[in-house]
Amino acid sequence: MDLDDTSAMVAMLVGDSEGRRSTHSSTTSALLWSRISELEELQKLLDKLLKINEALMELHEAIAVRAADDMHEALKTAASSSELRQNVNASFATVLSAAISERNV
Repeated sequence: MDLDDTSAMVAMLVGDSEGRRSTHSSTTSALLWSRISELEELQKLLDKLLKINEALMELHEAIAVRAADDMHEALKTAASSSELRQNVNASFATVLSAAISERNV
């Protein structure tokens, strides 16, 4: 091999190496931008999910407050009903006793 052939081979190897580096660099860059775009899309989806989660939490709190109010009213009604039932039973017992007494006389 003469000097020109050796120089040509070295130039070809250096050129191939630089070409591969350039191709690898552009491929890596494209892959990186692709990943960044995917991350940006995922961030948008995450933001939407957080907003939905906040709305669900507010809805849950509103429902819990209403349920607590309803339970409080139900307990008051139950207590009133129990008291009313006792009063009715007492009155009924008095009336029944009086009716039985009148009948026995």
